[in-house]
Amino acid sequence: MSRYIDAKMKNGQAVPNNPESVRELVDESNVFIVAPDSDERRLYMGVGVYGGGALGIASLVTAIVDYAMEGIVPDGVAIAIVAIWIIAPPIFWWWDWVRYSGKNPEKDVRDDAKHTQELSRNIWFALAVILIAAFEIGEIITP
Repeated sequence: MSRYIDAKMKNGQAVPNNPESVRELVDESNVFIVAPDSDERRLYMGVGVYGGGALGIASLVTAIVDYAMEGIVPDGVAIAIVAIWIIAPPIFWWWDWVRYSGKNPEKDVRDDAKHTQELSRNIWFALAVILIAAFEIGEIITP
């Protein structure tokens, strides 16, 4: 049976909140120290979630207005918005995995990160398709 110990981050290391609980479990083989995300990762995820969400909503509103008003957004701007949305989120998820999630020794934490990234990918894909359709990218790039 696995046991989890609550911990805090100090100088980049997980420090148990109750050192006595660690001493009690020394003889058990599956002891994991669970520490909250580092301040660095919380900032990274905050920027990604709130910043990306705000930019996603702004892009979606821009695309809908462009579609409703029959192409008021210049073609170059529409292509740039779609290109950024096709490239930026996968880079964000890759960096999150390489820098934070993939290094976590706890399989459940890695699995949760994978699941969250899969859900994010699905939302990202839907947004990219909507942007491509609303900006009518096919008509812009086809001669």
